[in-house]
Amino acid sequence: MFKNFVLTTLSFLLFTVSYAQEEDHSVFIQEDWNKALELAKESGKPILVDFYTEWCGWCKVMDKKTFSVPSISEKIAADYIAVRLDAERGIGKMVAAKYRVSSYPTIGYFTSEGKLMGKISGYITADKFPDMIDSMAKYNVLGSDRFPAIGDELEPGFPEFYYNSFSPNGERTSPKADELEKWYSENPKWDTEVYFSIFFKFYWQSSDKIKSEFMSNRARYTEMFGKQEVSAVMNRLISSRFYKTVKSKDRKAFDQLLAELPNYIDDPLEVKEMGNNLKLSFYNSTKDFKKLTKEINDMYVRGVPPNEGSINTYAWNMYEHCDNNKCLSSALVWMKKVVEKESNYAYEDTYAAIAYKLDKYDIAKEYAEKAIATGKTNEEDVKATEELLANINKAIAAKE
Repeated sequence: MFKNFVLTTLSFLLFTVSYAQEEDHSVFIQEDWNKALELAKESGKPILVDFYTEWCGWCKVMDKKTFSVPSISEKIAADYIAVRLDAERGIGKMVAAKYRVSSYPTIGYFTSEGKLMGKISGYITADKFPDMIDSMAKYNVLGSDRFPAIGDELEPGFPEFYYNSFSPNGERTSPKADELEKWYSENPKWDTEVYFSIFFKFYWQSSDKIKSEFMSNRARYTEMFGKQEVSAVMNRLISSRFYKTVKSKDRKAFDQLLAELPNYIDDPLEVKEMGNNLKLSFYNSTKDFKKLTKEINDMYVRGVPPNEGSINTYAWNMYEHCDNNKCLSSALVWMKKVVEKESNYAYEDTYAAIAYKLDKYDIAKEYAEKAIATGKTNEEDVKATEELLANINKAIAAKE
């Protein structure tokens, strides 16, 4: 089943509001940033923040599969002052806005003095979690300031429309274009925390002039806010141009974007990787499945295939929109490698669906049943897969 695992950031399934109380978070302080700061200063321990939202499905998976592992919870309790913050409400919303957290789950790392050390967004498996948090330990030094432009004030003067963009679903709003342009004209000083955060959040509504100025000051912004944040903005600017080429199906404009990637990215290897990813996304979005299949097969031959989530995305789109059995057969091979590597509801469902479309009913039945079992274990909605299994059983019965 299709789940959008690509850049950026994106939700998996909706869950009930009661989720936040379902798991044992005894090692975490609940919704009290100030208490975490106080205890960190007293103990000298760094702060670990679990930014979540009530609707975030991957937050729930991380609770169940990462934070519930005894060795993980013990390590967090021993080495960190840990706090959970709802990034859309109360003090959690303020902290998320201050440190530009807008995808979930996100793990924030802070020194014992409350200085940001780094952030990691997305689901982190239990086996990778210890090394990831240990990699931040070197920044927990008294007096250190990895991101000098981020001040100590929790509220440095953000406009109301900025905070509104961090509100819960149904309440979240963005400024109108003229309101944003007016703010820029009244706040022309570009080298401030507030200005950077406004552009970081609303780059897509900003004028070409503002975007050009941002790119001109990219090196300085990197010194102030770090490569990770600036690269995120560059990637968003690339994505904005990319989606315009997809919407228009303009191959010439797409090729021009590929040629100009070095204007956004410094590292030649990163330019090549981004170019490959954009090609796959372009072919997938424009439903050019023959080129998509050839590109992915070539990547497998070179030993550098797309990640499992991306393969799942492409394969599901092919299941829904592709009638070329040669392409679908390749997608089946890709998904076989994916499901053999990881037990995941979405992956198993996609594999079953493609097998069903290719009339490979034995494989389809086996993996539809596996997907349902996996999904139920993780409390996911498996209704669509149950319907698929019913169709598979009908097809099998019709052959007998």
